[in-house]
Amino acid sequence: MLSDALGRTMRHYLSPAGPEAILDLRGLPAGLYLLRGAGPALRLAVE
Repeated sequence: MLSDALGRTMRHYLSPAGPEAILDLRGLPAGLYLLRGAGPALRLAVE
């Protein structure tokens, strides 16, 4: 799940089968996001 700085859910992604994933970020406004999944949450900056 990808959420914005205010905690609003912006996108849902399926869990990848392997250790890597390709995320479609097209159409997202620039800003900071939080990517949450099975592991620790990751911060993501979209420019």
